[in-house]
Amino acid sequence: MDERIQIGGKCEPLTIERERSSRRRCLLTNLRPERGLSRMLCEELAKEMPEFEFVLADDGPVDSIWVCGYEASQLDCVRALRDQHPECVLLVTGSGGHWLAEVAELGADFAFEWPLSFDSLGSLLNCGRDQ
Repeated sequence: MDERIQIGGKCEPLTIERERSSRRRCLLTNLRPERGLSRMLCEELAKEMPEFEFVLADDGPVDSIWVCGYEASQLDCVRALRDQHPECVLLVTGSGGHWLAEVAELGADFAFEWPLSFDSLGSLLNCGRDQ
Protein backbone atom coordinates (compact mmCIF):
# COMPACT_ATOMS: atom_id res chain seq x y z
CA MET A 1 0.00 0.00 0.00
CA ASP A 2 1.46 3.33 -1.07
CA GLU A 3 0.40 5.95 1.46
CA ARG A 4 1.05 9.53 0.39
CA ILE A 5 1.23 12.80 2.24
CA GLN A 6 0.71 16.30 0.83
CA ILE A 7 3.63 18.65 1.55
CA GLY A 8 3.71 22.14 0.07
CA GLY A 9 1.75 21.22 -3.04
CA LYS A 10 3.72 18.02 -3.69
CA CYS A 11 2.56 14.51 -2.99
CA GLU A 12 5.34 12.40 -1.47
CA PRO A 13 5.39 8.79 -0.25
CA LEU A 14 5.01 8.49 3.52
CA THR A 15 7.77 6.21 4.78
CA ILE A 16 8.69 4.77 8.14
CA GLU A 17 11.96 6.73 8.00
CA ARG A 18 10.10 10.03 7.66
CA GLU A 19 7.87 9.12 10.59
CA ARG A 20 10.82 8.13 12.75
CA SER A 21 12.80 11.25 11.94
CA SER A 22 10.54 13.31 14.18
CA ARG A 23 10.91 10.89 17.11
CA ARG A 24 13.97 10.25 19.24
CA ARG A 25 15.05 6.61 19.20
CA CYS A 26 15.67 5.07 22.63
CA LEU A 27 17.21 1.66 23.19
CA LEU A 28 15.53 0.04 26.19
CA THR A 29 17.92 -2.39 27.85
CA ASN A 30 15.96 -4.31 30.42
CA LEU A 31 18.41 -6.18 32.60
CA ARG A 32 15.68 -8.54 33.77
CA PRO A 33 14.78 -9.55 30.25
CA GLU A 34 11.35 -11.07 30.06
CA ARG A 35 10.91 -10.39 26.34
CA GLY A 36 7.11 -10.19 26.39
CA LEU A 37 7.11 -7.78 29.29
CA SER A 38 9.80 -5.67 27.64
CA ARG A 39 7.68 -5.37 24.49
CA MET A 40 4.66 -4.37 26.57
CA LEU A 41 6.80 -1.80 28.38
CA CYS A 42 7.89 -0.30 25.03
CA GLU A 43 4.26 -0.08 23.92
CA GLU A 44 3.14 1.59 27.14
CA LEU A 45 6.07 4.02 27.10
CA ALA A 46 5.26 4.98 23.50
CA LYS A 47 1.70 5.85 24.58
CA GLU A 48 2.95 8.03 27.43
CA MET A 49 5.89 9.54 25.52
CA PRO A 50 5.03 9.60 21.81
CA GLU A 51 8.07 11.72 20.99
CA PHE A 52 10.20 8.57 21.47
CA GLU A 53 10.51 5.34 19.55
CA PHE A 54 11.47 2.69 22.12
CA VAL A 55 13.36 -0.29 20.70
CA LEU A 56 14.68 -3.50 22.25
CA ALA A 57 17.30 -4.39 19.64
CA ASP A 58 20.56 -2.55 19.19
CA ASP A 59 20.24 -2.61 15.41
CA GLY A 60 20.67 0.98 14.34
CA PRO A 61 21.40 4.49 15.49
CA VAL A 62 19.86 5.58 18.78
CA ASP A 63 19.63 8.94 20.53
CA SER A 64 19.44 7.57 24.05
CA ILE A 65 19.77 4.36 26.03
CA TRP A 66 17.79 3.46 29.12
CA VAL A 67 19.28 0.69 31.23
CA CYS A 68 16.29 -0.45 33.26
CA GLY A 69 16.47 -2.72 36.30
CA TYR A 70 20.17 -2.18 37.07
CA GLU A 71 21.87 -4.16 39.82
CA ALA A 72 25.44 -3.66 41.07
CA SER A 73 26.75 -6.83 39.42
CA GLN A 74 26.00 -5.51 35.91
CA LEU A 75 28.83 -3.00 35.51
CA ASP A 76 30.09 -4.66 32.31
CA CYS A 77 26.77 -3.99 30.57
CA VAL A 78 26.92 -0.26 31.29
CA ARG A 79 30.59 -0.08 30.27
CA ALA A 80 29.88 -1.89 26.98
CA LEU A 81 26.90 0.34 26.14
CA ARG A 82 28.94 3.49 26.79
CA ASP A 83 31.79 2.16 24.62
CA GLN A 84 29.41 1.23 21.78
CA HIS A 85 27.38 4.46 21.93
CA PRO A 86 29.65 7.27 23.15
CA GLU A 87 27.38 10.07 21.87
CA CYS A 88 24.09 8.77 23.30
CA VAL A 89 22.41 9.87 26.48
CA LEU A 90 22.85 6.94 28.88
CA LEU A 91 20.29 6.70 31.69
CA VAL A 92 20.48 3.94 34.30
CA THR A 93 17.66 3.16 36.74
CA GLY A 94 17.26 0.45 39.34
CA SER A 95 16.39 -0.23 42.93
CA GLY A 96 18.66 0.67 45.82
CA GLY A 97 21.13 3.50 45.52
CA HIS A 98 24.47 1.96 46.47
CA TRP A 99 25.49 1.61 42.78
CA LEU A 100 24.86 5.22 41.66
CA ALA A 101 28.48 6.39 41.95
CA GLU A 102 29.86 3.28 40.22
CA VAL A 103 27.56 3.76 37.25
CA ALA A 104 28.47 7.44 36.97
CA GLU A 105 32.17 6.51 36.88
CA LEU A 106 31.45 4.15 33.97
CA GLY A 107 30.05 7.02 31.93
CA ALA A 108 26.32 7.04 32.62
CA ASP A 109 24.94 10.52 32.07
CA PHE A 110 22.18 9.95 34.61
CA ALA A 111 21.59 7.34 37.32
CA PHE A 112 18.48 7.25 39.48
CA GLU A 113 16.57 4.93 41.74
CA TRP A 114 13.33 3.69 40.25
CA PRO A 115 10.57 4.79 39.93
CA LEU A 116 10.78 8.01 37.91
CA SER A 117 7.82 9.98 36.64
CA PHE A 118 7.17 9.94 32.89
CA ASP A 119 7.97 13.65 32.80
CA SER A 120 11.35 13.09 34.45
CA LEU A 121 12.11 10.09 32.29
CA GLY A 122 11.27 11.98 29.10
CA SER A 123 13.32 15.00 30.11
CA LEU A 124 16.37 12.88 30.91
CA LEU A 125 16.19 10.83 27.72
CA ASN A 126 15.72 14.01 25.68
CA CYS A 127 18.91 15.67 26.93
CA GLY A 128 21.67 15.94 24.37
CA ARG A 129 25.15 15.01 25.55
CA ASP A 130 26.50 18.14 23.88
CA GLN A 131 24.08 20.45 25.72
